[in-house]
Amino acid sequence: MFYDTIRQKSTEQIKSLHWQITDICNYKCNYCSERQYDKNRFHYGLSDQKTISKVLETILNLPGSWQIKFGNGEPTNHPKFLEICEEITRSRHTLCLTTNFSAPREMLKKFVEICGEKLNFVTASLHLGQTNVDEFLQKAIWFDSIKDPQTCFIVTNVVTDENFIKIKHIYKELEENGIRLELQIRKSNERTVMYSQKTEEYIANKLHGNQRFIRDNSFFGKECYTGNLFFIIDPIGNVFRCYQMITGGYLGNMVKGTFARYPGSLPCLSLKCECVNAIERNLILFKKKRNIGRITRHLAKSIKADRMVLKKLLESLSISI
Repeated sequence: MFYDTIRQKSTEQIKSLHWQITDICNYKCNYCSERQYDKNRFHYGLSDQKTISKVLETILNLPGSWQIKFGNGEPTNHPKFLEICEEITRSRHTLCLTTNFSAPREMLKKFVEICGEKLNFVTASLHLGQTNVDEFLQKAIWFDSIKDPQTCFIVTNVVTDENFIKIKHIYKELEENGIRLELQIRKSNERTVMYSQKTEEYIANKLHGNQRFIRDNSFFGKECYTGNLFFIIDPIGNVFRCYQMITGGYLGNMVKGTFARYPGSLPCLSLKCECVNAIERNLILFKKKRNIGRITRHLAKSIKADRMVLKKLLESLSISI
């Protein structure tokens, strides 16, 4: 069965959130799912001090211990990044970071010193067209030597048929130095691409997270704890249930004080899911039987909620509907 082959970090639900303190990246990869290469793409930029203060106030009061992950855009470019990390380390929560690894060694060293054993994991994304590979590999080896032994550190790379040969050599060099390289599937028009047979065979057991098993799968209707035990915060404090912009996924705004988590699990309304976080943290109830009535009621309620959110947005812009 599908749920017998997936990899999960715990048999219990892991509480985590993704805080996007900036949606701008200093790299412009042509395969970027955030379309950083598109000059016409709207970006909020950096979270301001008011947003940072309100978000910190809210998440530091969350019950229990949560994994606070920074990613999307390049979080280390935010001038307040280290200050935010220092504030979180004084709480019961832990930190996680996804980065393009462009920050100077001095900053990364300070980051490690601030976080210590509170740093749960670091994912360094290797973008071949944006960085010097030799310098990146040497920095990765150095970082692995200075981080806390409890911190999980991996390197990731978005695979293309063109970079396939280079990746094989990089994989071997990192492996010889005790560092894992996990590969990510490229997306085109919101769907994962198919590679040549040779590439597909090579990447099959080297993919990051559970991409091999969830590739373009749909979990529509499955009970899921996203929105309750996982959510995403954007640079201006808006909160969403998961990475997919699904119906009813808006949870309010932390700056305005309208944020509220779901009371528990609710049906997934995404037609295709690429969220490895929900799977690895045991948030999707694969073995729970679907209830068509519950799905229908939740869908109807979510559509109504989305209309109300849209109406308030238009009203704030003085647009009548």
